[in-house]
Amino acid sequence: MSEPVEQTKPNHSESPETTAQGMSQDEVVEIMKDVPPQIQQMMASFMMGPPPNPIMNKINEKHIDKAMDLAGQAIENNHIIDNRELDIKSSNRWFAFAVLSLILVVLVILVIKLQDKPEVLLPIITGLVGLGAGAMGGYGYGKSKTVS
Repeated sequence: MSEPVEQTKPNHSESPETTAQGMSQDEVVEIMKDVPPQIQQMMASFMMGPPPNPIMNKINEKHIDKAMDLAGQAIENNHIIDNRELDIKSSNRWFAFAVLSLILVVLVILVIKLQDKPEVLLPIITGLVGLGAGAMGGYGYGKSKTVS
């Protein structure tokens, strides 16, 4: 039988100047002297992470104030647009109410004028009721209901 290999625990009491591979910083510097400068720059960029955005260094309080003013204007403009949309919806309702009222007035006038002639009145009323039902089912009423 073979004897179990003794595992060594990492020594956490080493000085912070040693790297993860157990090399001191002086040894790393000596090795890096032999590496070409382009590779040194690549390794340095990998160690430091992505370079910071150069625009971030140029932003000052005036820029932030300007951005806040623009955000406030955008909120105000959205509020104005929302109010206009509500006004348009309200005017559309009034228009629909006016059209419906006009149709009912014409229907009442037809019934009053043609009450003595049922052979003319019946096809006219049937046609108008069919037109109204088709408009409600195909345009207004069917599209206003959401399917759940």
